[in-house]
Order: sequence, then structure tokens, then C-alpha cells
Amino acid sequence: RSVPPIIYLQSSNSARPLDYTLLANINYVESMPFDGMVVNIPASWYAMSGERWAYEDFYTDWLEPAEGLFQTFDHNFLKLHVDKPGDFFDDAAWDITVQNWRDLARAAHDVCFKGSFFDNEEYQDSLWTYPEDMAFAATTTLTEYRAQARLRGQQVMQAVTEVFPDIEILVLHGPYVSEPATPQAVSLFQVGVNENDLRGDFFVGLLEAAGPQATVIDGGEVYQYRSQADFETSYQWRKTDIASEAVNAAFIPHALRSTWADKVDLSFGVYTYPW
Repeated sequence: RSVPPIIYLQSSNSARPLDYTLLANINYVESMPFDGMVVNIPASWYAMSGERWAYEDFYTDWLEPAEGLFQTFDHNFLKLHVDKPGDFFDDAAWDITVQNWRDLARAAHDVCFKGSFFDNEEYQDSLWTYPEDMAFAATTTLTEYRAQARLRGQQVMQAVTEVFPDIEILVLHGPYVSEPATPQAVSLFQVGVNENDLRGDFFVGLLEAAGPQATVIDGGEVYQYRSQADFETSYQWRKTDIASEAVNAAFIPHALRSTWADKVDLSFGVYTYPW
């Protein structure tokens, strides 16, 4: 398409059954000037809880009414919220998490959604920051944790693309949060920028395992851009500069830097009120 789609992300984090929200108001919903929306169900909050949530928990219990529901919205996504399933070195916890991601992706596929919006902002338990969020920080280095977070991203994407090869995963806060050189004009203090933040490593893992059909999107959830220059500055940093040898981001492998701009899609979070 020549124009990027505009996706409606509801401001409320509440999640309600589809039968008395979307189903009851679908005509009004699709009258709005959007190309699609993000559907947030209760199970979206538990996929990374460390508990097993199977396909039926996503599809049969919640999403089945959405199959064939949308007539004009053709860019719909299923929300997935971050939580702390266990330490990055906890294989049992991450085996469950990978299965949950896989089943959530399968459910999104079966209702003809484009993929998933991964909200990687910590509303619940903290996962991303070394050393305070890491169980084995006393004996395990930041470099080792970086590699493990990257591995978990790879494992998640490998599982997801088995059931949804052309999935689109939009990560709300992109890897700019993990690079201390990220300009304030890009982050605008909406999210903390920390070199010990492993969200960039997990993002890289997703990207490396995406395969030829899947798409990984830096979501750019910064709602304060207003001028054309604001958007251009953000685009330039996130699309090319962050992966340059001059910046030398610790979480971006050298082999990936030359192809970063081709592999990473970008979006922008747009908010119509003063932030």
C-alpha cells in the first residue's frame, strides 16, 4: 500500500469480552477513520505470567467472535503485555512463555489479524533491567544476560512463525530504549533510556529469527512529536543511526548493522492531546 495504515490503539488498558464491546458496536467502530485496531483481551495480560495459557484460552474463550467480524478494518492486531515469567535463564518458565506466544499468534492468525502489538512497558513485575531484575546477576555478567535475552527473542519468533509465517509484531517501545546515546529529542523522557535495559536484545532476537515473511516493527510509542522535524529526527535515529558503527550499540551485532534499515520497520505513536 502507498500509505501506511493507521491503527487505533485504545487508551484504556482494560480488557472486556468482545460480545458486549466490539460485537455490539462494530458498525460504529468501522465508521472511524482507521485501517484497523488493537484488540485487548484479558488473556493478553497473562501470556508472559509464567502460567500456561493454551490456544483455547486465547481463541475459544475470547477471540472466536472476532472471526469474520471486521469488514473494512483489515489491519487488526492482538495485544500482548509483558510480565515476568521468570529469569531469562529459567528454561522451564521460558518454555511455557514460548508456547504461550505461539498459541496467541495462532489465535491471531485464525481470526485473520495481522499479528500482535507487544506492549513491552512494565506495568507489572519488572523484567528488563540488569542487575536489579536478574536472579543470577551476582554470578552472571550483563553480556551474558544480553545474549540470553536475545536467545529468548529468537525462540519466541521461531515458535510464532511456525504457526503464522507472515506475522507482524509491533514492539511498542523499540530498541532505542536500550541505547544510552539515544537523543532526548527521540525519547522525550516518555521512556527511560538505559544501557542495562535488555529490550533491545530481545528485539534483536525477534528480528534475527523472523525469517523472510515475518515483520518486526519498532513501535515508536512516543506521543509527543508534533513537527515534521520531530518525526524526521526520530525516523533517522531509529532507522539508520542507531545501527551505525559510530554509535556501536552493544546489543546490535556487527553482522546485522548493514541490513538494519532493510529489516526493521518503523511506526509512530500519535496522540491528539497534550502529553
